[in-house]
Amino acid sequence: MANDVIAVLVRLTVVGTLGILLVVSLRALTRRAMGAEVAYWLWLLLPASLMAVLLPRAPTCLCGPETLVHPLLVRGIGAPLDFAPPAAVSNFAPIGTLVWAIGAAVALAYFAYCQRVLRRSLGFLQRLPDGTYRSPAAKQPMVVGAWRPQIVLPSDFDSRYSERERILVLAHERAHLDRHDALTNSIAVALLCLFWFNPLMYWGWNRFRFDQELACDAAALRRVRVGPRHYARALLKTHSSRAVVIAFGWRRRHPLLERIAFLRRPPPSRSRRMMGHSLALMLTLSATYVVWAAPPDAAAPSIVDHPRIAIGLRWFIDGMDVLSFGHGSRLPDMTPRSGDAISLVRQSPSTRVNYSLKCVPSLQPERSVVAVGAQASVHERKRRILIACEVGRENKVYARPVILIQDGETGTIYMADTARKTSLRIELSASTSPSR
Repeated sequence: MANDVIAVLVRLTVVGTLGILLVVSLRALTRRAMGAEVAYWLWLLLPASLMAVLLPRAPTCLCGPETLVHPLLVRGIGAPLDFAPPAAVSNFAPIGTLVWAIGAAVALAYFAYCQRVLRRSLGFLQRLPDGTYRSPAAKQPMVVGAWRPQIVLPSDFDSRYSERERILVLAHERAHLDRHDALTNSIAVALLCLFWFNPLMYWGWNRFRFDQELACDAAALRRVRVGPRHYARALLKTHSSRAVVIAFGWRRRHPLLERIAFLRRPPPSRSRRMMGHSLALMLTLSATYVVWAAPPDAAAPSIVDHPRIAIGLRWFIDGMDVLSFGHGSRLPDMTPRSGDAISLVRQSPSTRVNYSLKCVPSLQPERSVVAVGAQASVHERKRRILIACEVGRENKVYARPVILIQDGETGTIYMADTARKTSLRIELSASTSPSR
């Protein structure tokens, strides 16, 4: 169970990291070409691709993902998992799962505590006829709450802003409500809690919030239809308490200055925005499909537990049985783990030549085999065991046969040592269930 949790978590982390890097690399170009609202839509790619990891795989068929997506593209999604540490992760899976669960719980408790402190700090909220709320403790206009978001305004809202600026500020906050940004932020915080160990998530969170504000700025300007100069003035008044931070210069460029600079650009046309939304949706669906099509068994071989494989063997040299275990004999099977080697040495009864045999069994990924009958199709999952062998004579390897056996079946290797006029026959049975 712990191995499954760690395997899914690693895959989600890789997909989430790649998703953030893709969105961050496209957002600036998209914002300049098609507007801030389209750039904000790009962030749909992240939760959609993460959900694709958890979707069940479709059976292999003529219309399956493998036929529609290039194998190199599919493999590229899982390639970073090949760099996972090859150590026996299964031994540390319970501890890793426990550490991750504790970290996620602490992060969730921290965000819940911050939300509770903010809500309590606002004190009594006075509801106004327009549906907004006033709080003497609020320093600036804000949207509070996830399930029932409320627009909370400071008590000096009417005196701080002019009439036109009040309309602009309320248009911005109502844009947050119309876009359900409070619920979206809750989902983003949940992802932060799940991936609390990934610093790239916090880096992406800051850029996501900035794109969200820019998108609301664009929506508010389009709704009110006023000049950007008045809107920039309202922004400066809203963030006047942060003037020290702007002057301190601890950042290369304050986000407020970037927002004001973006207001100077001409807004995109309606047709360009519609085309941008369509392209963003197509990119999200395409990335989700590629993630879903990437086979998890081929992407994460290093985190799967190595099961034991029961090996039975009968070794014949010149037709004489020189060694038998398992395979119906009195000796029990040998049970190495997948990837471990077994080494054997026997002497030819006729030529007195020593022969060595080294076999390495490995459990191959499950494949979906479709058997189509006259009336219906039946899907069966077959496990195969690959056994790579080395046959040596007098401490020198002269052959490397490989045999692929169905789980629980028997295979035979035939060889001839022409130099010594000796024949070898090796019957191998392999099973992941020793009781077979």
